Parts: sequence; structure tokens; C-alpha cells
Amino acid sequence: MDRLEIGVLGMGSYFRHAYLARLGCSSLPFHVAALCRRDRAAMEEVAEALGQPALYTSWQAFMRHPGLDAVLISTPHHLHYSQVRTALEQGLHVLVDKPLCLDAGEAEELVHLARRRSRVLSVAYNYHYWSHFQAARELVLGGTIGRVNSVNCLGTAREEGSPILEPSSWYHKPAQAGGGSMASGGTHRLEAVFWLTGLEPRSVFALMKGPSPRLDYQAGLVMELGGGTVATLLNEAQGPEWRLEISIYGQRGALFIRNQELSVMGPEGEKVLGPLPPDSHALVDFYAAIARGKPLLASAEDGYWAVAAVQAAYESALSVRRCAVRQPGFGPS
Repeated sequence: MDRLEIGVLGMGSYFRHAYLARLGCSSLPFHVAALCRRDRAAMEEVAEALGQPALYTSWQAFMRHPGLDAVLISTPHHLHYSQVRTALEQGLHVLVDKPLCLDAGEAEELVHLARRRSRVLSVAYNYHYWSHFQAARELVLGGTIGRVNSVNCLGTAREEGSPILEPSSWYHKPAQAGGGSMASGGTHRLEAVFWLTGLEPRSVFALMKGPSPRLDYQAGLVMELGGGTVATLLNEAQGPEWRLEISIYGQRGALFIRNQELSVMGPEGEKVLGPLPPDSHALVDFYAAIARGKPLLASAEDGYWAVAAVQAAYESALSVRRCAVRQPGFGPS
């Protein structure tokens, strides 16, 4: 399989930042066959950079474009469920920006549908494509630090220019974004805890602060993961800088991620690891899964756990009680 016919649904600022240059590169094994956006004038600007594919303003008509193999969905969060479901029912492979959708039951349904149709469904959690995150996961799952006892995660976003803080942005509207900062940037940090440790969430207690109960700017979570492991997360949307710190403590040592740096603590002290291989990309990983059957770095199952945990976190914050995370009916992929 040399080149795949791909359609793009949604072309906002994140698409332009994360995908446009890659899709316009002749070395990437995708041919962009169709685009869809309600704003036709804005879509025409993108079309020129991508070789003038077919243009649609209706996403339902776009899904029926002849010859498509796959779709990239980069739309507001509340649209993901219906758009991903329709694409899978059309027999298309799907790469969707996080989150998979906004409801755990619907997320589980999409996982089952992708499996029944034997389609690739990937949720683009970008930490998965960073080489130091991949190395960290291999070390933890390989037993370098022993059984994981606890995890601590701190994530901050820059206040300046953040769409979550901008009232005119759909990110500021909980009905479309699924919540506030926790549903947007926070889901990256939350999901990273599960992916790095290979441990699934069981329950969560959350406190959130913001303009309204579901529009949080700050969130603090305490979670129970599989095997009784304790995890904490502090998510801050009004920081002076972007910062990510993850500490994983095991029976035989500890592992630390500090922004782009990875280090391991053992009997001989702390050691910074490197150099590491180049980072991957969601589109490269997506193609490898379709064309060569390579396991996804960011799977639909990963997407499910993020949706379920975020949903439980908001339920906990609203009720001021510990809430169970919905456990799915699917097993390993």
C-alpha cells in the first residue's frame, strides 16, 4: 500500500499548527482528496496548499466522497462522537484529535465499532509521539523502577493567548469542549499518567476552580489506579509558562519527566537519559497502523480511559465526593 486517500474534517488553528505542513509534504504517504469546513473561504486557503482537493461544507456529504480510505477529524469536541461513528460506519480509518468524545458510554461504543469493522481508530494524544515519553513507558513497563507505588503530575499552560480563557472561543464553552481546562489541556496530562504506567483508573476525587462548575481553570485530582497505585494531578490554565512534570515512584527507583527531559533515579543516584531518537507524529503512526498493521502509539482504548476519567473527575467536582471511573466491556485490543 503506497498512498492512502485521506479527507480532512475541520481546519482550525490546531490543524494548521499540527497537520497542515505534514499533509502538504510530498514524502508523506497520504493524498488529500477532500476537505470539509463550514467557512468555505477559509477552506479554500488551505486547499491551495494541499493540491486543490474536493471541498465540502457538509460533513455528512464529505464522508461519502468516493475513494476515501481514511479521515482526519479536527473539530470541536462535542462533534467527535457522531463524526467518528459515521466515518467508521462508512468503512473509513479514523484519526481524531483528543478527546475521542465526551461520554464514556459513547467512547466504548466507538471502540467496539472500530473492532467490528476492523478499522484503525487513533486518538492523537501527542505525548505518545515524543521519544522521551516512549522511552519512559518502556522503562516503567519493563520493570526498571519496579512496581509503581505512586505518580505525581503537574501541568501548566501559559495564560497569555490560551483559548480556554477567551470567551469567544469554543474552548471556553463547556457544552462544546466538554468542560474547561481539565477537558482540554488537562486530559493530555491525565491520559499520560495511565499510558506511562500501563495502569487504568478506578476512582477519582477532584476539586476544581473557575468561572462556573464546568468551566475550570484549576483542577486537583487524587486517583486510585489499578493495583491500588495512588496518582495525583494538578492542572493549571493560568500559568506564566508551559510546564510538564511527571514523577513515577516504584519499589526500586523513580522516573522523572521535566518538560523535554527524562531521568531515572536508582541506587547510584539520578541519571539523565539521552540522546533519544527523533519524535514521531500522529500521521506517521496512523499510516503505519493502516498499511503495515503496526500497533498504534495512541489507540482508541487509550482514548476511552481519558474520556472515562475526565467524566468521573467532573462528576466528583460537582458532587464533592469520590467517584468510580466507568469500566468498559472490552478487553485488550
